[in-house]
This record gives sequence, structure tokens and C-alpha cells, in this order.
Amino acid sequence: MQGDVEVVQLLCELKADVNRPQSDHASPLFVVAENSQTEGDRVLRALLEAGAEKDQATQSGRTPLLAAVRGGRVALVRTLCEYRADLNKAADSGWSPLLLAVQRGLLEVVDCLCDAKAGIDVTMKDGSTALHLGARCGFSKILARLLEAGAEIDRQRLDGCTPLHAAAYGDHLDALQLLCDARASLALCDASGHTAWEVAQMLDHDLAASFLWDVARSKGRVVPERVMPRRSRGPSVTH
Repeated sequence: MQGDVEVVQLLCELKADVNRPQSDHASPLFVVAENSQTEGDRVLRALLEAGAEKDQATQSGRTPLLAAVRGGRVALVRTLCEYRADLNKAADSGWSPLLLAVQRGLLEVVDCLCDAKAGIDVTMKDGSTALHLGARCGFSKILARLLEAGAEIDRQRLDGCTPLHAAAYGDHLDALQLLCDARASLALCDASGHTAWEVAQMLDHDLAASFLWDVARSKGRVVPERVMPRRSRGPSVTH
């Protein structure tokens, strides 16, 4: 399966079962998506043209698209999108193709999935969206692409955290600035009642806390009576 296109084409012509799985339910298409090298796209297309099931999953729920995304194989991702693979089908672990691409910092793959209209606000089991993951990792270019594609900027996880909270946790100034420029709410609180500014302050992320305070002040939203334990004074932000 590593790339002998002619052999694969011959087997397809002889009506070989292109969906016959291995012991872990990995189909031939999955094996190509996970392991292929230089000729992978041609082999993938040969299998798809022969009727390979594009969304056949392994025992753990991983599809060929997830395998291609995990390996950062942009050409294979494009081909599977072209053949209308399910862009939002997640593994049993909760990872959808877009969530996985963002977590791994794969901008080209994210571009491809966004262009193909993958669900931009699909969530993990804890309510995290792709924007939360990108913010937590500080992937500013990916954040910009997700926002361009219409990601919900103030979506809250089950614990109330927004992408702005996630960027504050990660101490990522570029991500914080990008989110604030895109009008992320400075007022939303997590389940513990903390704004993103308060999170940055509690974690001693001084530059991030200072930046968020300055943004709040520039918007005229500072209410100085709310004070966090580690600092003598600071802002509370209102809508």
C-alpha cells in the first residue's frame, strides 16, 4: 500500500475487496491515508474510484480523513475532501479532523478543511472548539483563519472558559491581541467567576494581564473595586 499504484489499480480491476479491513478494522484506504508517502494520493484516488468507503472507521472510530490529518498529509486531505468524506466525523476520543489539525498546528490542513466547510464550531467532550485549542496553543495564524471562517469568538466551554480565557491561560500575547481586535468579550466569566484578565493575573502572567487591563481601560470598561488576591488593585470588566 505504500505506493505501488499499478498493483493497486490491477487489484481493483480484478474486483478485489477494497474495503476489507485488517484486524483492527483499518481499511485499505485508512492504511494509505496513515502511511503513504510519495504516491499516496494516486493510490488513494485509485481506491476511491474503485468504490472504497471513504468514512470507514477503525475500532477506535478513526477515519481515513483523521489519519491523513494526523500525518499532516495535505494532498490526501484535499483528495478526501474532494470525494466528500465526512468532514466532522470524530474519533471515539472526540477529535474531529479540524480539532486535530488545530491541536497539531497544521495551518495548511486547517485551510483545506475550512475551504471545504468543515464544522467550525464542532466541540470536544469538554465543550472546547477549534478556537479554544488554537488560543490555548498560541497559534495566531490558525486563530485568524478560524475567525475568518466564522468561528464563534465567545463560545464557552462547559467550564465557562472562552477562547480569550484559553489564551490568557497560555500567556499568549499575540493570540490575546488578535482576539481582542476581533471584539472578544472581556466581561465573560468562567465557572469560577473569573474573567480572562483575572485568570492572567492569578497565574502571574503579568504582560498578558497588563495588556487585557489596558484594552479594558481603552474601552472605558474598568470598574476598579473588584480586586484579585495577588494584586492590590485591578479592573473588573463589564459589558
